[in-house]
Amino acid sequence: MIFNIPSDLKELKGAGDLVKNLAPKEAIQSNNEGGFPGHVSPFPLNDSAHQYMVTVWDLKLKISVDKSVGAAYLGFNIFGRALTKASIVI
Repeated sequence: MIFNIPSDLKELKGAGDLVKNLAPKEAIQSNNEGGFPGHVSPFPLNDSAHQYMVTVWDLKLKISVDKSVGAAYLGFNIFGRALTKASIVI
């Protein structure tokens, strides 16, 4: 999860690539439940068709946690600060 993204940002192209370090400087990419930063994806059986849901949240305040927190803790903090959200299935 990436959080504290500047509100005027229009695109996050390639921001999940930790090697290229393309995320905005203000943004923080938290650890996943495996304890390291980056996306961990389930592996569909037999290369079956699958979809991903991407959700963007509009928050009242910045989140004051560091990148070592897990997704569950971060999700709890996001839910308490949420103004609106939008999701897309890809």
